[in-house]
Amino acid sequence: KKSTRIAAGVGRVVGFIFIIGGVYWIFTGNTFNGIWIAFIGWFLENAAVSSYQQVAIQDVLKGHTAREIMVSDCVTIPPELTIDRLVNEYILASGKRCFPIVESGLITGLVTLHNARALPRDKWAATRVKDIMTPLAELKTVSPTEELTKVMELMASGDINQLPVVENRNIVGMVARDNLLNFINVRGDLGG
Repeated sequence: KKSTRIAAGVGRVVGFIFIIGGVYWIFTGNTFNGIWIAFIGWFLENAAVSSYQQVAIQDVLKGHTAREIMVSDCVTIPPELTIDRLVNEYILASGKRCFPIVESGLITGLVTLHNARALPRDKWAATRVKDIMTPLAELKTVSPTEELTKVMELMASGDINQLPVVENRNIVGMVARDNLLNFINVRGDLGG
């Protein structure tokens, strides 16, 4: 962590030197090169800050698991539920946007507000959630013992807002992006 902090500091200093040099070139009449050098300096400074922030976040998450931040009281729904009932009885009533589909005690997929919105409203009463859900085979899931660094990587790489926490095809919880961000903020406020 210390070496990353030093490298980020050096990168920021080099970036500021480029910015100052670019501004100097602009005022001495070499406008195009000055803007270009200042832009490179701005890029270097931002890259240095971002790399340090990434290492700091990974350090905060290291050693912590999905079990620590997951919501374990997930509302599950049966696959035969119609979309109009999903929207009216679950989404609007709870404000939640994502529900695991469970059949015979095992997760079979996930249905989201996005899935429902993609279907024309006049088909909601005749369409079941199992017809529009994302099947388990296509879902990214994590185990309760998955490191939070891996959870963050999965969410970021797939632009995923929530991940089912699954153990032996049983849904044991959900990790939402908000849970992860809140954990990072609280740990940061506590000093790591």
